[in-house]
Amino acid sequence: MQKKQNAERAGENKMSRRRKYALACKYALACFLFPLIFILLISCRQAPGMGEETLQTESMSATMPVTTDDSATSEPSETFEPSESSSANQPSIPDTCGKIAAQISTFMSQYRSSVYYDEPTDSFVINIKGSTRDLVGLSTEGGTITRYTDKGGKIYRYRLVLYGETGRMESNYFFTSHFIYYTSLEEDYCVPPIIIGETDILEQTLTEGILIDGVCYRYDRLRDQILMTDVIEFVYTPEELADIYEKAVVSPETAAASEEEIHSQQTSPETAVSLYRELLKDDTMYSLTATADYPMGDGNAVYAFGDCNGDGVPELHIVGGYFYNIYTCRSGKLALLRSSDRYARPLTPLKDGGMIGYKATGLSYDCYYYRRLDFDGFLIDSESRDFLVEFAVDGDPDKNTYTMDGDPCTKEQWENEIAPYRDMLDNPALQLSWDYVFPEAVRAELADSRRD
Repeated sequence: MQKKQNAERAGENKMSRRRKYALACKYALACFLFPLIFILLISCRQAPGMGEETLQTESMSATMPVTTDDSATSEPSETFEPSESSSANQPSIPDTCGKIAAQISTFMSQYRSSVYYDEPTDSFVINIKGSTRDLVGLSTEGGTITRYTDKGGKIYRYRLVLYGETGRMESNYFFTSHFIYYTSLEEDYCVPPIIIGETDILEQTLTEGILIDGVCYRYDRLRDQILMTDVIEFVYTPEELADIYEKAVVSPETAAASEEEIHSQQTSPETAVSLYRELLKDDTMYSLTATADYPMGDGNAVYAFGDCNGDGVPELHIVGGYFYNIYTCRSGKLALLRSSDRYARPLTPLKDGGMIGYKATGLSYDCYYYRRLDFDGFLIDSESRDFLVEFAVDGDPDKNTYTMDGDPCTKEQWENEIAPYRDMLDNPALQLSWDYVFPEAVRAELADSRRD
């Protein structure tokens, strides 16, 4: 009996030693793992979110389709290549070369500098203008859409403002060179304005995103990253924005204000022509028409008078040096209406107020284009025409493709529609008459000043 009790005590002591050993092992393991887990958690907080796919580019090569130092007095060029389309602003993600924040900053700084000083007229010129229309049906209390374009018709920004019973939302789409930068600011009111008029803003929420290939990914500004797993819903594509803008209406108040502005700034044709002739005699014509080959001025520079913005007052057209400049008269003073590269997008002014142009490569495509300008020198989309023929690679004319205003068509349709525009281009009687800017003796001196 005594032996049995001693054996039981020995077994209990042995089990007790095993429990103590196991507890000691667990304690040692916990002492090792807890600091390790803590270090991992700290590392995860400093790194991008766990399981969160991001895009962070390394180098910056930001280009901007706004004026540069070399063309500070000209708006961005119109492009008529067949490969160009609205989707050109939506490249694939690998094409977003450069840090996002730096590229947005570059776009914004050049967007702000779209207003520049014109020395010959001693005035400021606005290169980007917004056109606002009223929205119907997108929100309970209505809203507006504003499209910002340059004088070449290139879109730089859309701004949507939607009103609701308890708040307001403003969305902006900025068309940078590699992507569309999207911002949305939502405001919640303390009390609906319809009840008490003006009201305090209870809360504001700012959302930033990058729109690429029709998908808007959330943008983390602090880490300068696109969060690939966080897609922002209810963001419009460029095509949808264009459709919304076209369906929006111009309010009577906006139209009336525009007409009033035009009438308030009109000058008589006689006064305008007198001011133009004074400018043509000014010494600034030498520097305005100077080129690298002819630093003293372009002896072949020419000018013409003709109304091209529909205000009933003729404009001064000057083609010389690198530029084709159009000057107008505002409230009895000269103003630069439009400036463009005479070689990149050649245009011929017509007596009917329009402009006709032709661009060809001889191998890949030919393009004809007709343009009309509004009071401020911006293109009127509804009155512009584009005719493009792309030549087949193997040279077979039966395989050529034809488009009118971006829509495909048959060769017969294309030929019928383009006939009057070809006549405008080939018939001098339909075009403005040109005279030389400089007298004959001065032209000879400028020709002799050619830099070898």
